[in-house]
Amino acid sequence: MVDGGTVGAADSGGPAVVVAAADAGLRRTVADILHDEGYVVTEVADGEVTTDLLGTRRFDALVLDRQLSPLDAMVALTGAGSRPPVVVVSGPDVDAVDRRNLAVLGVASLVTPLDPEHLLDAVACAVSRPASA
Repeated sequence: MVDGGTVGAADSGGPAVVVAAADAGLRRTVADILHDEGYVVTEVADGEVTTDLLGTRRFDALVLDRQLSPLDAMVALTGAGSRPPVVVVSGPDVDAVDRRNLAVLGVASLVTPLDPEHLLDAVACAVSRPASA
């Protein structure tokens, strides 16, 4: 997979989602689940590429792996310009305080192993919200 690769027909009219995950297996799994539901998915492996994409293209949601380096994740979340609503995916070791902090920021949080229905619900909710500045 080349960074910025898109899964899904560009003319499908489905919501555009960027999946940023360092782990190729997680990235592919999330992309496949979303693509099967009609989303147009762009996969990236780091926060810098994610930030570049968010600065040049419009996305309806961002699914962000918390296991990206903290700097990459922070760059993706706070980069210049507006960003789409975010769904953070993290391992089971994330504590309740981290999840509450994300919720305060308006960021949905999911824990691996992912339940496809929970992922789809969180992304559907995210694409229904406006981008943040």
